[in-house]
Amino acid sequence: MSSWAVVGAGHLGLPEPPAPLAVKLEDLGDGRVGTRPHAHAFRGIGWFLDEAEHARAAEYVLAGIETVSTDLDALHYFLVYGPVALFVQAEINDDGLDRLRTAGDVTASAVASAAAGVFPSGMRLVVLDSFLTDRRWALIGPDAEDEPWRRGGVHAAAAWLDTLQP
Repeated sequence: MSSWAVVGAGHLGLPEPPAPLAVKLEDLGDGRVGTRPHAHAFRGIGWFLDEAEHARAAEYVLAGIETVSTDLDALHYFLVYGPVALFVQAEINDDGLDRLRTAGDVTASAVASAAAGVFPSGMRLVVLDSFLTDRRWALIGPDAEDEPWRRGGVHAAAAWLDTLQP
């Protein structure tokens, strides 16, 4: 059974969170599940992204379905863990589920690359993949000059991570 199923969100098709976060998952109410209670509304994705860009956000995972416009719902998956910060707003369809699967791959690859010592030291891979706003990624670090944002969301970030494999 997936850790998401334990908190009633197994039907969402979310990638399994890293083990240290999975054991802390809870139903946060209002259709949200994760490890970060009292967070901003999902549609305020800019707040989460700004936090990841300008401060070393504490590790968390947060997911759920939230209405983003009249008669338009989105599946939201936000994860900040070790070398990666992902902010995915996906349509509830096959493309959205594919983007969520790829988000899981990006997390696993970034963590493995960091453990192998091939991920840029002190940097965090920040990925925005939203069908509503933009798809882009960058390397951001507290003590290093930030890399420029690059076009593409989870798929582009996954392709970049593939270049790091020894």
